Amino acid sequence: NSGTGKTSLIHLLLKIITNDNISFFQYDEYDMNSIRKYIILVKSNGDIFHNETIEYNITFGIDKISLSTIQYYFVLFELCNYNTIKHKLTETLSTGEKQRLRIINTILQVVTNKNKRVLLLDEITSNVDETIEAKILAELKRLQLEYKLSVIHISHSINNINYSDYLMSISNRKICITDTYKYC
Repeated sequence: NSGTGKTSLIHLLLKIITNDNISFFQYDEYDMNSIRKYIILVKSNGDIFHNETIEYNITFGIDKISLSTIQYYFVLFELCNYNTIKHKLTETLSTGEKQRLRIINTILQVVTNKNKRVLLLDEITSNVDETIEAKILAELKRLQLEYKLSVIHISHSINNINYSDYLMSISNRKICITDTYKYC
């Protein structure tokens, strides 16, 4: 359910916010800056640079990537031809298209940067249809296996269960973790 603390839990894990009443993770024992370099946090409605081109947003934070790889993901996630729209500003895109851009950038970071091994995905498919959502989730699962990624995916969509090893639900301030064949 909305408002149960899913996003807050992610923020606590990253020490973006703190809560002295939480004792399950002892931050003092870890250098959070050195841990964060392995993590990519992707939010449903953020992390797109406005007044910048689609090309800038796709390649931000990436040293080298082949044009064919970018084009592959534009086709897979049903966006327009990359060469046709790469110089357009992101303001011309729908919310779902912006989400797909952010997902492509995340995937490109994973395949080009050996350090990025943890994905924290917060409602990243909330503005795409079920067909595209299935393609995104299948590709993320493939990459998870190939690159040995740890993925935490916050979602209200029941479709995500098919791509998960474990399910964590939060209800009435209680957390329940189980395999995906059982529901709390």
